[in-house]
Amino acid sequence: MFDLLSLAVLNSSILEVSNVVVLNSIAFVKDIEKMIPKYESVHLYLDNDTSGKKATHYLIQTYNHVIDQSSIYKNNKDLNDLLSHENREKV
Repeated sequence: MFDLLSLAVLNSSILEVSNVVVLNSIAFVKDIEKMIPKYESVHLYLDNDTSGKKATHYLIQTYNHVIDQSSIYKNNKDLNDLLSHENREKV
């Protein structure tokens, strides 16, 4: 949920024009697979940890319209960590 709020801070317009699914766990990836084909493009903002990278790799290999967005926060664990890090630097 904090990553969704971080996305809203970084790019609020994306939430106005997009459908959003928040996964509380990578374990839910299989549950959302039935929704993925219904969309023209699917942007992933999964964690930069082993589980997140593994799920991202799987989804990108399985669906050609899935886009990994983790390069935005490549030096951080996730979007929230990116914002937290940026705010610490400002203080």
